[in-house]
Amino acid sequence: MRVGIRAGAGTWAAALSVALVCSVLLVGSIAPQWRPLQEHAVGTRHPSAASSLPGNTSTDAAAAAPTQGTSNSHVGDVGAGVFAEATELQEQEQRRQEAEAELEAARQRAAKLLQEQSRVQGELSAAKRQLGELETEEEKLRKQLLEVEASRKQLEEENQALHSQQSQLQHEVGQLKGQVDTHWNDILSATTADKDALKKYLESHPEWLQQRREEMQSLPQRGIVIAAADAALNANAFVNIYLLRHHLGCALPITIMYWGEEEHVGNSLINFFSASGLYSGAGRPEHQLSVSFVDSSKLTLPLHQRPLAPRRLDGRFYGWKPKIATIYTAPYQEILFLDADSMPLMDPTSLFDWPDYAAEGNIIFPEHHKKEVELFRHLGLHNPWADDSKKAEWPLVAESGQLLLNRHVWTCSQQGIRDTFLLLAHADVLEWLWFLNTHDEFTYRLAHGDKDTFLAAFDLAGKRDSYYLSPHPSADGLKDTGSEGLRYYKHALVQLAPNGSVMFAHRVWFNKYDPAKDDLRSFDYLTVETSGGRADVIREHWGLLPSQARVVPLSECSMNFVDMPGSQKACGFDPADESLPIPIFPVPEASYIGRALQGGDAAFKLLRGASTSGKLALN
Repeated sequence: MRVGIRAGAGTWAAALSVALVCSVLLVGSIAPQWRPLQEHAVGTRHPSAASSLPGNTSTDAAAAAPTQGTSNSHVGDVGAGVFAEATELQEQEQRRQEAEAELEAARQRAAKLLQEQSRVQGELSAAKRQLGELETEEEKLRKQLLEVEASRKQLEEENQALHSQQSQLQHEVGQLKGQVDTHWNDILSATTADKDALKKYLESHPEWLQQRREEMQSLPQRGIVIAAADAALNANAFVNIYLLRHHLGCALPITIMYWGEEEHVGNSLINFFSASGLYSGAGRPEHQLSVSFVDSSKLTLPLHQRPLAPRRLDGRFYGWKPKIATIYTAPYQEILFLDADSMPLMDPTSLFDWPDYAAEGNIIFPEHHKKEVELFRHLGLHNPWADDSKKAEWPLVAESGQLLLNRHVWTCSQQGIRDTFLLLAHADVLEWLWFLNTHDEFTYRLAHGDKDTFLAAFDLAGKRDSYYLSPHPSADGLKDTGSEGLRYYKHALVQLAPNGSVMFAHRVWFNKYDPAKDDLRSFDYLTVETSGGRADVIREHWGLLPSQARVVPLSECSMNFVDMPGSQKACGFDPADESLPIPIFPVPEASYIGRALQGGDAAFKLLRGASTSGKLALN
């Protein structure tokens, strides 16, 4: 409102100044014309003015010049004053406008200051809020710090307690270690004493030899024994026996042996064997009296030896004791022992006629590795791995899934012949096998289970030189999975007979026939004989990656599985070579290996059909 009033006043003043100037100019221009009128007016208003009327020429003439000059000077003075006043008014207006401009600028600065003040007040409020939050957080941190400090003190107290407990435990561990060492020394002393006692007993009790001789004479000469235990092993045993009888034409008698009720094969399985034409029940022709079942726990066991106990919590025995009991109590003078999952690929009967078996009374098949064990040193025997410079000559460990052993105790009045037959027949080796595997707290701590006990038993019997390990390293049966990862999956450890023919496929633990599944267990490829580094590669992955295997087509190498070493040599493959990739050979379905694998799958299908239909209840 004030701005409007001031603006109106300024406009009025400017208009007044212009009017005054114009008035001055107008007065100046009309003065000559306005004078007669002025004079007339003067004469009329005052009597003395008559002298100035027309007719009084002298008076007019005398007064004419000064009056006219005075009038012009007066008008000039008035105009100059008006002009000066107008100029002053203009200057005042200019100063007023400048003051107004300064006032507007000051007003704008004040507005900006108000805005800045508002912003600062906002920031101040925000800062106060942040300060409040920080104070709250500081309070929380202070509380947490107090809690941490309390926890630290508690942890220090607990640490001191733990340190005290650790010291106590270390003391107890030291005591326990001392006890363990003492216990181990006691085990060593007891085992050594038992070993010496058994050696003395075997040398000083001829009645034992006579008893064993009489027992052996009443037994059939040769046969196959299989150790069975649970449903899976029973199923695999059936597959192998069915294959032996119906596909390989093996006529050797077969006995399935188990230990007590914990490993009873069950009447259902016995009846199924009978229905399948395998069980040696009554009414069968003589040549079909082929499979019998024996509970080893009911047989006469050596009283001068440890029993098989103790058992585990589930009632079974620790380690491989039942296997050794099967070999020890087998109802044949000469045996081919088979694990239930070791499948013959050809009739094994000819192995008993192999010259090396006839000369040594045993055939042991090799494991892949040559790992050193401490068993021999602690038994006081020569360590086969003692010479590091001859690692290539280290013996391969026994793979005990299959072996041949002459168990008979021969006697003869002629000393030389008697010595010869005693060397070939290994009833004394069986005694040491029993000894080593029933002292499992000693043996299994120093060896790879039962694998190393066979060589040790021969050595303890004084027959190290009679221990015959098949000269050909084992191979691996591989299944082609088609996978980009582990393509060639290990299904079996394949053993070669002494003549080089592929003889057994020992299915590895995760590729056994499972009676609860329909999975078949044939394989597609066979590796070259492998040991050392190549064997380690296969064991690491339980198979081969595509980059680790080279499939050798039949067009490049016509592999003859009856003489695998000869075929490998003819094709330029050295079993001692440990480089990658490993050559693998297809197993044609028409080959004897392919037919045997198909026969095994067919037997398992028969078993699965009976199981799913309820005709067979596997234990």
